[in-house]
Amino acid sequence: MLTVSIEFKIRQIARFLKCSVPLFIGSLLLYVFTYEVRSTTNYKNDSILMENVTVDLNSSILSFHSMSNDPEVEDCYSLKSLIMPEEIIDLNAVNPSHKPIHPSQVTKVVTFNQVHSILYGDPSTKLIYNYTRKYFQKDLDLSYPHTFLQRDLFFGVIRKLHQSLKVQFVVEVGSFTGNSAIRMGSILKQSYPGSFLLCIDTWLGDLNMWINKVVWNHLSVSEDGRPTVYYQFLENILNANLTDTVLPASMTSLTGARFLRTFRFHPQIIYLDSSHEQGETLIELALYWNLLEAGGILFGDDWIWAAVRCDVKKFSHIHRLQIEVVKNTWILKKPF
Repeated sequence: MLTVSIEFKIRQIARFLKCSVPLFIGSLLLYVFTYEVRSTTNYKNDSILMENVTVDLNSSILSFHSMSNDPEVEDCYSLKSLIMPEEIIDLNAVNPSHKPIHPSQVTKVVTFNQVHSILYGDPSTKLIYNYTRKYFQKDLDLSYPHTFLQRDLFFGVIRKLHQSLKVQFVVEVGSFTGNSAIRMGSILKQSYPGSFLLCIDTWLGDLNMWINKVVWNHLSVSEDGRPTVYYQFLENILNANLTDTVLPASMTSLTGARFLRTFRFHPQIIYLDSSHEQGETLIELALYWNLLEAGGILFGDDWIWAAVRCDVKKFSHIHRLQIEVVKNTWILKKPF
């Protein structure tokens, strides 16, 4: 544990000074120190690093307890867990070909029309939903079973926002056929006029969808091998009468985060249901947490997935956050 603490401090100092020299010297010293310590330390049995999670059914707030023999926890809290996402990717980077918006140009309220105009053009003359049925004819289909977000839960998330925040801009990362987008979009349209939901997804599926043939059918892969589920999403949103509230952005989660960073768009709520791969989820958490407005809520699906649960636990450990779990949904609130 002592070795880990030293390494962590060295990385912090190196990042602060923005200089490679301290990191080099520190790493050299760490190597020598580690050689002496490893002979007497069993990292797998280091109960300070290993933590188990229990849930209080009354409060649904996770509490952490020392645990040294839980294989999943050992995997989550290995030495590698101290590698910060910002050491892998610059959380604040923007495309060098597009200068970031100057703070004086930032609008306080982000609107559907504003984002649509940036991505696709003026919605009054070129609304993307007008072309939904031009390329593929789809019928309404909400049969995808793996959507756990319910209306009551989303209302509950909204109530958790800091009292100074008003719901205006919500982002969903990972939308697929649009089941959860329809539930959130309907609430926004009915109860929060002027607000909207931006859905970031490639609509190409994740690994599980490509190797699990039962789920693969929902990708609607065409004969030439291209998923057409994006058009299913558009059709479902069209049928739900949410074409002025739900806006798709067909891009990777990383590109979506860069887009929001470039235009200084900061959501009050972010729903993360994208990657389910360990490590990739951690990077997404870091990117979108960095974009979330202070006092806002970052929440997501699939707590039962080990990879998701592991990365959420790592992230909360790094930032000293409490995780609230409601059924299969995890919730994090950003300090105001």
